[in-house]
Formats: sequence, structure tokens, C-alpha cells
Amino acid sequence: MPKLLIVNSIPVNLGTNVTVNAYHPGVVNTDGLRYMPFKQTTVIRFTLGVPFWFFTKTAKDGAQTPVYLSVAKEEEGVSGKFYA
Repeated sequence: MPKLLIVNSIPVNLGTNVTVNAYHPGVVNTDGLRYMPFKQTTVIRFTLGVPFWFFTKTAKDGAQTPVYLSVAKEEEGVSGKFYA
């Protein structure tokens, strides 16, 4: 919710020619948690690893939302929206 308030207040503070949108890529499976202590145990890796792999996006899939928002002509001039 605070993210949406900031997204809506930035164009007001900076001027009318600024477009600001927010997005959440979803749960993306990256190597960011590779060295965390809870990921090092064999039991956790096998019990949570398969569901985590099944329900998460790859890094390439997670990057599709910001890439689309930055190049899509139909989103030009749209401001204050949240994309998931």
C-alpha cells in the first residue's frame, strides 16, 4: 500500500510530464538465497526445494514485466498503476 501512495504522489510533486508505475514480478527463483543457513540443510532442500521450484518464476520470466512496461506503446502516458 505505501508503494502505491508513493507512485501516485511522485507525478504530482515532479510535474505532469512524469509517468510512474509500480510492479511486483512475483516470486522469482534466483541465487540470492543460495548461501543462507536454512538452505544448507539437506532436509530443507528436499522438502521445500521442489515446491519452491514448482511455484516460482525463472529470472527471465520475472524480468518480463519491467521490460514490457518500459517498451510497450499502449502503456505510454499511463501513470499511477500497479502491475503484478
